[in-house]
Amino acid sequence: MAVVAFLGTLLLLTSAAWAGTDDAVVSMTATVDSFAEWENATPTIASGDWTGSVDGTTINQIGEDLTVTKAMVLYANANVTLSQTAGANSGILTTGAAADTLTTSYQIQGDVDVPDAAYKAAGAGAGEFFSAGNTYAVTHVSGDGSYAINLLVQAESDDAAADDAGDYTAGLTITATW
Repeated sequence: MAVVAFLGTLLLLTSAAWAGTDDAVVSMTATVDSFAEWENATPTIASGDWTGSVDGTTINQIGEDLTVTKAMVLYANANVTLSQTAGANSGILTTGAAADTLTTSYQIQGDVDVPDAAYKAAGAGAGEFFSAGNTYAVTHVSGDGSYAINLLVQAESDDAAADDAGDYTAGLTITATW
């Protein structure tokens, strides 16, 4: 009986010695590159988006102006510089084969360090909207990463003659560089 008790105690001690825990502490690293991207890479301003005329959205007399604000969102986790390049019709609202134009000017507002205080003419000369020297800084704020960028456009009809009837089109590209 003493031998059985001894063996029982030995078995208990042996199984108790094998019980326990051993932790594996896992460390992880994930990398996020610096980037900037537009929420919508192909925003559109439609004819019905404009305001300011006598009837609301269209020019119907000489010397009338239309304006529109296109709200865009830029996602960025780094400081960004915005630059503009004229696209279709050199960024000037133009109609069909007759090539009649509306005086077209732009502003950038929103979460840029120095928003425009006035409209700048569509052109690449000094002080104009598409000038290489006309850029906008967006300073990244840690923990933010979403920035409102507003493109304001003004279309002005001729003060001394009626502009041709029809749809006037233009385009531009806003590039985010980080």
